[in-house]
Amino acid sequence: MTMPELDDEHTYVEVDRDLVKAYREAVDAVKEKEVVADRLKAKVIEAAGDADRVTVDGDVVLTYTRTSTTRLDSKRLKAQWPQIWEEFSSTKPSASLRWAE
Repeated sequence: MTMPELDDEHTYVEVDRDLVKAYREAVDAVKEKEVVADRLKAKVIEAAGDADRVTVDGDVVLTYTRTSTTRLDSKRLKAQWPQIWEEFSSTKPSASLRWAE
């Protein structure tokens, strides 16, 4: 394996290939399970119809609640009233781990 050219913009660390492989396989497995879960959820919701309780053998196993939410359109707020957006916005640290292309 060749090391990338080092630069002042990034820091690098070498990790075990098996660790990254196991992580990738776990992420892929979760995605596959989510696809299956989403399909099954859709079938349960379809079966629920207008009901708000789902039962198996007379026991309530799931509840189904329909809601609506109100969200702030922060992009529009920033565009139309940047001073208000600036006054009420806050920046918090975060991190993400993404696959390199």
